[in-house]
Amino acid sequence: MTGPDFTTRFALHPSTRAAAEAARELAPVLRSRAAEAESRRMVHAETIADMRTAGLFRLMQPESYDGTGRAFADYVVVAEELGAGCPSSAWIYANVVLKSWMIGMFPREAQDDVWGADRDTIAASILRPTGRSRPVAGGYRLTGKWSYVSGVDHTQWTIIGSLREGANGSMEPVVHLVPRQDYRIVDNWHVVGLVASGSKDIVLEDVFVPEHRTLTVAQVQSGKAPGAAIHPENPVFRVPLMSSFGIFICAPVMGIARGALACFLETIGARATMGGAAGGGAGMTSLPTIQLRLAEAQMRIDAARATMLDSAVATLHEASHGGVSDGQRIANRRAQSYSARISVEAVDIMFEAVGAAGLFLSQDLQRYWRDAHAGAAHFGINWDAIRLMCGQYAAGQEPALKYY
Repeated sequence: MTGPDFTTRFALHPSTRAAAEAARELAPVLRSRAAEAESRRMVHAETIADMRTAGLFRLMQPESYDGTGRAFADYVVVAEELGAGCPSSAWIYANVVLKSWMIGMFPREAQDDVWGADRDTIAASILRPTGRSRPVAGGYRLTGKWSYVSGVDHTQWTIIGSLREGANGSMEPVVHLVPRQDYRIVDNWHVVGLVASGSKDIVLEDVFVPEHRTLTVAQVQSGKAPGAAIHPENPVFRVPLMSSFGIFICAPVMGIARGALACFLETIGARATMGGAAGGGAGMTSLPTIQLRLAEAQMRIDAARATMLDSAVATLHEASHGGVSDGQRIANRRAQSYSARISVEAVDIMFEAVGAAGLFLSQDLQRYWRDAHAGAAHFGINWDAIRLMCGQYAAGQEPALKYY
């Protein structure tokens, strides 16, 4: 990269600039730990401690709970830096920051439960409503099994989705805030990508959840969740959850592409061709095919960042001026899914060019390649589902999928 670094070219908030710089300094350390973390299927406790010490987890935590109270564009800048170092670490970071945003939507009593005694408390989540909650006096009894709870070994709370039983057999999707002691972790995360994210299952068996630790999906989608009134100075808590949920998935994938680019440059700078059609002995950087792929990959990385930052800024602007429109919400989902898609394409373009040498587990590039595809497999940025929804909206039709 030539010219000023990205974070120096824009008027970032001082807290965001400090966080981005801390993340950039931490990235090489995370990369050095990545192989061992993968073998353990869990990022190091030291990595979580390093991110906590740098204040990175507090990026979107409300200022009244000693957070920096920043928004989506700030998060993207920081998550990219971490993803370039260790994809699994960035994936966990994304999960934690998303949850600190969500906790800010809960009633005051719930926020006090989490951050009242320890401002550094962090939470994981699984929002799919695969469990059932039964209303009882003062709250609910919650039972079920949930998969893909990233970073659950390192977090003290989890936000859990369920279907709440109602009158006449009706079911309503809700989310609950549950402390670590109330669920059991099932160590079943044996996968090919994002291995160190430790995205294991959790099980709850007839656990009581107080009323104040429960929100309906309708509330978090309305822009008028209880936390919006508690933190009126920050419009981020008035943004509908599903309109911006994908930002937290997409940004680590964008960071993975940046990390893959660094690996690719290292590899082609040190290698010469072995023969074949290109002729032996030529430096890889001198090959036109390599140069073409490098330019294509860089352009996709730049396009993903520009698309995501534009979407993030536009969303906060609308939230500050009356509410986020359906058009912007749809635009967000399109931007999130497509930015992840072209980031993965950038990784593929580079990985295909390094040949058999890139297959060795000792090479970091293969990990970025696997992790990029694993991240893009998340249901929240599924390109087929999202583009159909967006296309229907663009054609003036009611989207069959209301995932915005």
